[in-house]
Amino acid sequence: MNISYNWLKSLLDFDLTPEQLSELLTDIGLEVSKLSVFESIKGGLRDIVVGEVVECGKHPNADRLSITRVNLGDEEVPIVCGAPNVAVGQKVLVAKVGARLYSGEESFVINKTKIRGEVSEGMICAEDELGLGDDHEGIMVLPKEYRVGADASEYFAIRHDYIYDIDLTPNRSDATSHIGVARDLLAALRVRKGINELNLLLPEPTPSIPQTEPNIKVIVEESEACPRFSALLLDNIQVKPSPDWIQLQLKSIGVRPINNIVDITNYVLHEYGQPLHAYDADKISTGQVIVKYLPEGTEFRTLDDRIIQLHDADLMICDGEHKPMCMAGIFGGLDSGVTNSTKRIFLESAHFDAKTIRKSSTKYQLRTDAAKIFEKGADPTQTVDALLRAAELICLYADAQISSSVIDVIAKEIQPAEIELDRSVLNRLSGYAFEHDQLIEIFNAMDMKVLAQNEDLYRVQVPGNKADVTRPADLIEEILRIYGYNQIPESSKINYSLQENELNNFFGLKEKVAQCMSGMGFLEMMGLSLIEHKSAFELLDIKDDQLVRIHNTSNINLDIMRPSLILSTLDTIAYNIARQQRDLQLFEIGIEYQKSGDAYEEHNVLSIVSTGKRTEVNWLNKKPGKVDYYDIKSAVDTFLAHFGISNVEIDKEQIAGFAYNARYLVGSASVAYFGQLSKSLCNVFEIDQEVYYAAIDLDVLSNKTGQPIYLQPISRYPAVYRDLAIKVDTEVDFAEVKTIIRREAKNKLSSMSLFDVYQDEALRATGKKSMAISLEFTNQHKTFNDREIDQIMHRILKSLRGTLGAEQR
Repeated sequence: MNISYNWLKSLLDFDLTPEQLSELLTDIGLEVSKLSVFESIKGGLRDIVVGEVVECGKHPNADRLSITRVNLGDEEVPIVCGAPNVAVGQKVLVAKVGARLYSGEESFVINKTKIRGEVSEGMICAEDELGLGDDHEGIMVLPKEYRVGADASEYFAIRHDYIYDIDLTPNRSDATSHIGVARDLLAALRVRKGINELNLLLPEPTPSIPQTEPNIKVIVEESEACPRFSALLLDNIQVKPSPDWIQLQLKSIGVRPINNIVDITNYVLHEYGQPLHAYDADKISTGQVIVKYLPEGTEFRTLDDRIIQLHDADLMICDGEHKPMCMAGIFGGLDSGVTNSTKRIFLESAHFDAKTIRKSSTKYQLRTDAAKIFEKGADPTQTVDALLRAAELICLYADAQISSSVIDVIAKEIQPAEIELDRSVLNRLSGYAFEHDQLIEIFNAMDMKVLAQNEDLYRVQVPGNKADVTRPADLIEEILRIYGYNQIPESSKINYSLQENELNNFFGLKEKVAQCMSGMGFLEMMGLSLIEHKSAFELLDIKDDQLVRIHNTSNINLDIMRPSLILSTLDTIAYNIARQQRDLQLFEIGIEYQKSGDAYEEHNVLSIVSTGKRTEVNWLNKKPGKVDYYDIKSAVDTFLAHFGISNVEIDKEQIAGFAYNARYLVGSASVAYFGQLSKSLCNVFEIDQEVYYAAIDLDVLSNKTGQPIYLQPISRYPAVYRDLAIKVDTEVDFAEVKTIIRREAKNKLSSMSLFDVYQDEALRATGKKSMAISLEFTNQHKTFNDREIDQIMHRILKSLRGTLGAEQR
């Protein structure tokens, strides 16, 4: 946001240099990222002087060029000129050697040069080459009385200003205009410097308003989205260029002048922070203006002649035939816009809901100045003030007359926020003991009313321009900002809260988790904890009353704390796929937030995701396979084994959002679940490839001791290998078989692997399948003999037969 030093000075007669003002603005939360100089004529006409043409003749080598000799007062110089109107005796403007001329954002330096063989030491200028006008038909001829050798700036007034580029944070709805910044500045000067005699020099518009009933009726159908709609009618409009002072004021802050009507609405927007919109009143059919939502798919033609297919959540300003004239608070329509032939205008000054404007503005990428103000939270109390200011300027500079009384439809009363503040809490958080008188002074400086006070408790009414100040924490921030964080004295002591060991242990666990996942070749990602509402919630069986919602002024679309890491993980996958990164192995350590009744729950979760190919294509591996269910299962098994958890129970009950899945239980606690995400869930995020996902509950993991991992030397005695082939029911999992084998073999079994699963027609007909398992037995103290191994195998088979009904093949 650009703020003009001169404009601020016209509203508040402070005694600060541009540099001092920059420091103070930053100190009160309006961070100045850049301070630049504005000149009404770019370059300030430096090195441009008045000269007199004393000689002029044809160029010997070019028919359209002239060779002149120009007196600059202290010297005469030869200049080759291409203008057809150059003549002896003229007073002209000359750019000397070394002068810099500007053309838009580009510039060039005048050098001594040769043109078609003739020396030229300067340039005789046309008015457009100096920014003094638009004429390029010939050089600019000056009045005879201009003094030769004088600087051009002596005769052409150049307006100098300082422009502050302010990085306005989303919570500063009170500082979206020059008056808003001036108010904040005044509060700081009164509190910090005790300058109580300083007052705002606000505009006091007093246009002549007739008591004539307007012939256009305003109907607000959506009071939540449009709490207030103010307007009036003006007749006999003369659309023409704005006066120079308005054009310069707008140019200084980077706004391009268009015509008097548009420029005045833009000027008032940057003065008050209240967007306005002017309609051609003769194009409003049936004499009605209706604020409403239109059906999905309705076409709207914008001012820049684009056709937009509207959504049913886009608030529109319509005429009596329900045709859209304007996207409320964002962008005007072509069919109702002001043109050079407009004679009557309907001038709107309304207040719109921040969330409604933000959604439509971002949806169509219409990031207008008006939309940016509304989405921060405009002041609903100033719609009429801004309207009258604009009407007065239009009457003055467009020769108009106000033809109706003010229309002011208050569809919904917006009550100012009232906040209870405990002074002891303020003092504890700030580290400074604020006295009662200091607080009252600060409240008064910020135009806040103290409605009631009981000892240390204050009930404070917040003005309408501070839409984001809704809680005691917000009020404390305002107090400290105006008082000055740098004014808080340094304490001679340090307060430190000791953390419990469990917290520190969890940070250590997170570090181990990250190292383990990185060691397996996964890359760490970091998703936003804030997400927007999506249809994916239903696919994940997440109910609306489970969502943790927040009031996010930075981005009102991101208003939900993520209930599942699946959502942010899929956002990341979609983002990468859109940038041709399809082969991904990622993990994230994050928090899932859910509401359970009146309580809020947070769960620390490790999410793992695999999609695409296992390895990159290269000359050794020309056709790498795609990741599958067993890749994600292997990652989970390896991870849990790393933390000493191997004896888990498997639950295959269907989990919402998965095509197929498994869950690992340790006792009754779910430690992990994994599987392939459903196509319907991936489609919500426009992902067109298989995604395998796992979630490990780190809270459960941190509370489970797991089996200790011991290091032992490799046995000096040879291992004994046996293969076991069994028939089991089709629904029996290898994990069940594995558990029984480990239990019976105890510590004599060093490794086990399933190397074949077979099912022919005969087995399928009986509901059976065959498993082939390789077993390795070792002993640290001796070599096993066949009899010992046979006894172990007998126990294993007996247990498998009794528990699972297995048969040896």
